[in-house]
Amino acid sequence: MRYGILGATGLTGKEILKRLKGKDVSVYVRSPAKLPTDHGAKITQASLADSAKLTKWASEQDVVFIALGHTLNFSMIKANLGLGKFDQDFFLTKTMAAVIAGKPKRIIDLGAYGTAETRSDLPWIFGKVFLPLLIQRSYADHEEVEKLLEQSSVEWVVARPGRLTNDPAKGVYRTLERFPKGTNLIISRADVADFMVCAASGTDFLRKRVGLSY
Repeated sequence: MRYGILGATGLTGKEILKRLKGKDVSVYVRSPAKLPTDHGAKITQASLADSAKLTKWASEQDVVFIALGHTLNFSMIKANLGLGKFDQDFFLTKTMAAVIAGKPKRIIDLGAYGTAETRSDLPWIFGKVFLPLLIQRSYADHEEVEKLLEQSSVEWVVARPGRLTNDPAKGVYRTLERFPKGTNLIISRADVADFMVCAASGTDFLRKRVGLSY
């Protein structure tokens, strides 16, 4: 099995990489120096904006993990308020389109709880104030990614974690499409990575959006 990782230099991506140590792993990264020194993966150094190269890389993988996200910055806040352009606008959607074009067997995507139909499950202050002001553009991008996957012919799983922490893995967490309102949605990146790696070989969550929390 050939595993590819996008976002391997990020906090969740590094956790995925750790769990695939000793496997046939390839990473597509812009800055290899940010990888752990003992990663053991094959490296393709390139920009996500190089869609042709990204598609070719994806075509060589059986499973592609996508652990990418937006950087919260002033540009995003201004765009949410209609006061400017967001320099990362829909980069996740463009990246996903290039990966799908490569036709890997399966894609495991890191999304976010609170997108689409789960927005109403969030606490009022977050769903009605914090999210629209600070990260609306990011969530809109995640929602477009999910639409692309839904329309594709590849196998896919979307992980929708709650608030992410850097705590050690507990190894026990809940996997629900919808959590009851008022749930304290929180989970470590380590446990999210555990779920994503397990989803690479299982069939229980195929073509599903899975909420993750303790």
